[in-house]
Formats: sequence, structure tokens, C-alpha cells
Amino acid sequence: MASKKGSLLEQNVANIFRSLGFHTETNVKKKGYEIDVFAKKGNF
Repeated sequence: MASKKGSLLEQNVANIFRSLGFHTETNVKKKGYEIDVFAKKGNF
């Protein structure tokens, strides 16, 4: 279980990316790994 402080940091980072036009997801599992903040904008 993630700490409250860690979750807050993840949300803040996701908010920054969203403000820059990125689509974000938090705590995403891809290929056996958990990604805290996944941000995508076009092909980037």
C-alpha cells in the first residue's frame, strides 16, 4: 500500500503533466511493472 505522502506526490506530478496537455494515469501496471505516473501526449 502506498503511503499517503507518496500518493499525494503522484497526484501532484500527474496534475502538472495534465496542465501541460498530457493524458495521465496513476499506478498503472504494464508488462509486469507498476508505473506511478504514466503521462502521454501524442506519440510522446
